[in-house]
Amino acid sequence: LYEQAEMYDRAAAAYIEHKNFAMAERLIPHINTPKLHLKMAAAKEKEGKYEDALAAYERARDMEAVVRILLEKLGRPERVFAITRETKSVESASLVAKFCESKGDIDNAIEFLLLAKRREDAFRLAKQHRKMDVYARGIGVDGTEKDFQDIAQFFEQNGNLAMAGKYYSEAGMYERALDLVLQSGEENVMIAIEVVAQARSEALTNKLIDYLMGDFDGVAKNATY
Repeated sequence: LYEQAEMYDRAAAAYIEHKNFAMAERLIPHINTPKLHLKMAAAKEKEGKYEDALAAYERARDMEAVVRILLEKLGRPERVFAITRETKSVESASLVAKFCESKGDIDNAIEFLLLAKRREDAFRLAKQHRKMDVYARGIGVDGTEKDFQDIAQFFEQNGNLAMAGKYYSEAGMYERALDLVLQSGEENVMIAIEVVAQARSEALTNKLIDYLMGDFDGVAKNATY
């Protein structure tokens, strides 16, 4: 009767309530209530019809369920990555990060841990797998002084003095930054110049000039600098 009266949402609800999903499916083009699409999606998922469940979750705009089905049931991570980057859902990002870590995809695991606002876990993973450059790129300019100091300490401990200096500078530790960059060699002079420009310190500027003139090691550097 509901269907004859073109009360399609009520008709579909009645069919779903009585588990007559075949009849309810006929009304899908006419259903406007997300709750009904969710009920249909849950039923299809329970039956193991994951493609149908996926379509129903998409109609219900339940993107977290879409991500879960794509990852856990259909194995389509690339589509999930795109969806999660677009929606920036914290819950979805956590699911994706867990999936990526289980597959050994550490770069993406770090990216999605950061998107999930799990910065400490992202740092732990970056440190464990020596992927601090990935973590640092993910942080971008939004890190705290402590974030940048932690990154700098990792690079210093692992002998990458130029990168250590770069991130000590981001942490506001300009003197330490310049010392490390100068120790790293002439090939990193541009980083040293960036440190001095950021510091706006006459003392550090003079120190860099002395280095370029060869006062540190008796070797004058490229006159271009």
